[in-house]
Parts: sequence; C-alpha cells; structure tokens
Amino acid sequence: MPFAHSMTARRVAVVTAVTVGGALLGASPALAVESPVSDDGTTELQLLGINDFHGRLDDAVALAGTVEEQRARDDVDATVLLSAGDNIGASPFVSASQQDAPTIEVLNELGLDASAVGNHEFDRGFADLTGRVGVDGESGLADFDYLGANVYGTDGDPVLPEYALLEAAGVTVGVIGVVTQETSSLVSPAGIEGITFGDPVEAANRVTDELTDGVGDEAEVIVLVAHEGAPEGEATSTLEAELAADTAFAAIVNGVDADVDAIFTGHTHQTYAWQAPVPGTDETRPVIQTGSYAADLGRIVLSYDESTGEVTTSTVENLALTEVPEEELVVAYPRVAEVAETVAAAQAAADELGSVVVGSVTADITRAFTTGPAGEQIEDRGSYSALGGLVADSYVYGAADSAIEPADLGLVNPGGLRADLLYGEDGEITLAEANEVTPFANDLVVVSLTGAQLVQVLEQQWQPEGSSRPFLALGTSEELTWSYDPEAAPGERIIVDSIRISGEPIDTNATYRVATNSFLASGGDNFTTFAEGTTEQTGLIDFDAFQGYLEEFSPLSPEEFTGRVTVGDASEQPQQPAAEVAVSPSTFARGDLVTFSVSGFGPAERVEVTVDGRRLGRVTTDAEGAATVQVRVPGSVDTGTVEVTATGVTSGSTATVEVQVTDRAQPVDRGTLAQKLASWLRQVLGTWLR
Repeated sequence: MPFAHSMTARRVAVVTAVTVGGALLGASPALAVESPVSDDGTTELQLLGINDFHGRLDDAVALAGTVEEQRARDDVDATVLLSAGDNIGASPFVSASQQDAPTIEVLNELGLDASAVGNHEFDRGFADLTGRVGVDGESGLADFDYLGANVYGTDGDPVLPEYALLEAAGVTVGVIGVVTQETSSLVSPAGIEGITFGDPVEAANRVTDELTDGVGDEAEVIVLVAHEGAPEGEATSTLEAELAADTAFAAIVNGVDADVDAIFTGHTHQTYAWQAPVPGTDETRPVIQTGSYAADLGRIVLSYDESTGEVTTSTVENLALTEVPEEELVVAYPRVAEVAETVAAAQAAADELGSVVVGSVTADITRAFTTGPAGEQIEDRGSYSALGGLVADSYVYGAADSAIEPADLGLVNPGGLRADLLYGEDGEITLAEANEVTPFANDLVVVSLTGAQLVQVLEQQWQPEGSSRPFLALGTSEELTWSYDPEAAPGERIIVDSIRISGEPIDTNATYRVATNSFLASGGDNFTTFAEGTTEQTGLIDFDAFQGYLEEFSPLSPEEFTGRVTVGDASEQPQQPAAEVAVSPSTFARGDLVTFSVSGFGPAERVEVTVDGRRLGRVTTDAEGAATVQVRVPGSVDTGTVEVTATGVTSGSTATVEVQVTDRAQPVDRGTLAQKLASWLRQVLGTWLR
C-alpha cells in the first residue's frame, strides 16, 4: 500500500555522550542517556549530516570518530544524524562487491536517524530499495528511515516514507526527504517502472503543511534533507550567485516553506555552508552540503525556544574528519569499535571475492613508464599508454550499456590509472587486480562538448605553468584520433585538421558526447573546459564499465589500444596507399589454416577481418599500416566464391577480395606404396560393393 501523507515514521530518542567516572563514553544503545533541556528554556539541537557517502568504507572509522566527538560536546542538548542520500551505489569494490550491505551496516552502527533517498539508491531497482535495503527502518537491512516525499506510484500516491519524527531532548524534529527530479534519467528505466519523481519543492511544502496544521503528526522543528544541490562545475562560489541562477537548488532554497528551519543538500558533490534568506521573512536559515565521500561532516546547531516554539538562532559549518588515530577512537567510543569491526570484515570478504577471474590478456597492458636515474621504472603520465586506451574504450562501452544515449568517444586522465594488467603466469586477470587499475569508484558520466571545446580539452593536456606535471596525456578511445605539434605555441598544439571521430573530420560547431569519469568532468587536473559542458550520469561507476569490458572482450592485447595519437601534421605526411587485403592461398577448404595480409591502413590500427560476413577476428597493423595473421577458416563458411573483407575500426577504410572455398580436399601425399595400394583396394572394393 502507498505511504499515507500522515504516516507517523519511527520515533527515535536522540542522545549525546555522557561522562561516567571522569571517562568520556560515546553514545551507544547501552549508554543512551538524553541530556536535559537547558535551564534557560532553550534547547540546543545539533544536526550532523553527510551526503553522497557512496560506500567509502576507507573513511568510515574516521567519520564515526568525528560523529562521536561531536555527540560528546557539552554545549548541545541532543544530536540528530542525517544523510542527504546516495549512501550506497557507485561504491568502491569493498562495498559494491557485497551489494553495499557493509555500508548500510556501518550507517546503522553510526546511529543514522534518517536519510533522503538519492538517485543511486535506485541503482538496483525500486524493489531492491524497498525490499532488501528497506525504507521504514524495520523490514530491510537499514535501521533508519529512507525518505522520498516526491517519489510517487502510478496512482500519484507517495511510495516511500515522506518524513520521520525524531524526539530530541523533548523537541519533536520532523525530517522531510526529497530526491532530485532527474532521477528517472539517471537510473535504469526497467528498475523504476511505474515510479515518477515529482517537484521536490512542492513535495516538501506539502509535507511541511501536514506537520504544522495542528492535525495528526506535528513537528516543532522541521529539517529538509534534499538530494539536490548547487550545480557541479559552476564557477560561481557565492550564495547570491547560486540563488540568482535558474537551477533546482535555487528553486529549493528560494521556494521551500519558511517553516523549514534547516536544509541539508547533496547530489552535486559540492562543499558549502551558507545562511540563506528565508522567503517572505527577514530571517535566514542554514543550507549545507559536505562535498562527498565523507570528506567533511556537516554541522548545524539550532537554538529552539521552548516558550515561543521557534528556532531563534542557528550556526552552520563543515567539519574536517578527526585526525585522532583509529586505535584511540576504538577505545574511546563503542560505536567506532563496531564500525571498525564491520569495515575489517568487509575488507576480508572483498579480498576473497576479488580472486574471481574476470578476464585475460595476451601480454602486459600497462601505463606509460620512463627509466629513472638508477635504471628504475617510473610512471610517466606525460606519455600515452595502452592501458589509457583500454580504459577509455571501456568508458564508451559502459555508456552504451547504461540508461542514457551512447557516447561518441571516451577520455581518461592518466592519474586515474593506478595499476597495470600484467600477464603473470597465465594471463588471467582477477576482479581484485582489475579493481586496482581504477580504484577510485568515480561516477561514469557523459559530458556534451562542442567540437571547439573538445579541441580545448585536448589543448589542456599541456598544464598551466607551475603545475607539478607539465603535460598529462589523456587516455583516448579508439573513436578519436589526432596529431599534435609539441613545438607549436600554447593553444595551437593540437592540429585541428587531423582530428577524426569515428573516421570523420571534427566539426567544431557540432556537439560530441564524451564518456569520462566524474573527476575529469568537474574540471579535475586542470581540464577546466570539461566543466563548461553538460554532464549526464550513467548510473555506473567507472569500474563497472571496466569490469564489463574485460568480461566481454578478453583476451585483450596491448596493441589493440595504441596508435591513436601521433606527432606532426598528418595532412603533410605521405598519403596512405589504398587499403588492401590478400589471402594465401586464394583457394582453400573450410577448416584450413589460411594467411590473411592487410596493408594500406593507418599505423597501429585495429583491422577486422571477415569471410563471407563471418568475423574471424581483429589484427593490429604495424607502423607501416600492414599486418599478417593466420586464421583457421570456420566450417560454417559457404563453399564457392565468397568475399574476404578487411575493415579499419578507426578509419573505416575497407578492402575486399574474392576467394574460392571448396570442400575439404584429399591429402596430396597418400603415404607409402603399401598405404597407397591399400587405399586403392578400398576404393575398388567400395565401388564394386556399391
């Protein structure tokens, strides 16, 4: 049944730490003691918040320690811990490999009181969210309420809890949750069939009215947790500029009812702590976002006047995580000890799961390296690598497998590659080895850029003066090729006439969809032009795409992912001869081992060879654009005159030759004289007997 507007959510006694016998003890179920209301009739309510945690268990112990340190303050009467969504989904291997169950358990142990749903909570579908994960604090893994006041079913009724009522030092705190209205475009449609996402402002105001109308559930303090925030990638950094823009964030801050006393935001991974004007009043209220991945802990303190029933003052700030060593936090706070134990168990399980083989290589596929003074190998992020090409290809593959439109090309920053795919003893690649290559669990996104902006992104490989690395070589997918002149003036090094996208010259006025990671998309590594584009979430992390690519296309060879970038103006180089394909012998039988030779293609280009329309495989050309490979002809090929075709994957060049396929021929050498005589007798007898 739908969640009724007046549904009373689970009530939680919110507590702080206490001092017993001079020792500081963290709050835990066994030590739950509520601080008394201040003698002056004012209750100091501390609201702690996170957003976009995304299963970052590496930081969970420090986060838990920071929360407990704040709960232990003696200048607050009660503490409420909230989240603005995306607690799970787009998680690193340690959590994602276990469907984020360890992350949910950590949040339970932290004492999370309520959370908005984020778009990533729907990654595995609505049924998984409401079933396995749980949204009411009782029926699933989560001990806290998952709130989504603007999430509706086919009948228009809410399908998630809209709010939670929390009792904090005698004050009833109503927490309303909403999620970005764009969620339907950020997750797989199959998982949210029949679910719609409405206007978050309308939903928040509707529920606020219900909590303040004197009928049914009532709240004395109202907090909005919204999985929506100030836009990512914007150059503006002031509240005034953000509120003047036409964005969902501005609509929330400017449009949410004045009875809402504080707003936690998320989704955009930005960091801010502002006092924003309350519409229709001369007052302000705190609006905050903590970045992402528990980089900070949001802290809002509301002073509630019991006599007037109003919040009189407020403060807002982002707190850095504690630097107290884990061993000290574990001893001081029981909650932290529980979190540390869960994280350790999750890591052990992930180590075991990581032994599963997900792909293979025919030879090492590595980052670029240079030789150091002592002969040691040093990673060279200023040179192009086979691994960069592979990961960029996987980005395009992942985007095509997501809920959004496919990408035209892919780019990856060299700093996002942290390990190599090594052949070892057998060429097998385990899940853990693959995860080490791209360990950051960045969101896989698609950024729409004009051709001119794409050229500028390529120019920004030359880093600003004073950067730690003067040049960062972007890993490039097979769809994109270009030449550059390192001696040209800044801003003119990319030879625009040489740029090809799927074999076609770039159009600087056209729009191209670039698959990349969220770090680059936000302008990371000084690729600031990326931030000028329009970013779409695929609902995947970069490793999802990388793993899927390995599973589908293994075994992989390093030469498949090189030769996409050249030095010098390609237009001034000798013209490539026409593409050709030759077969030796030109007449062969099904099952024969035949030599195929290609020439006239680009250097280091991947060429696909087919016989009678049936793919035999791919070969990578040498520096002269030629390659030779022996392939056994499939038994399914038709006999007679058939076509052998070679197609350049990048250039689109093709070459075709006709060959003759026969039934399997008899061996020429029949062996010894006795063997020949026996064969002759068998043939004669066989004829006579017929």
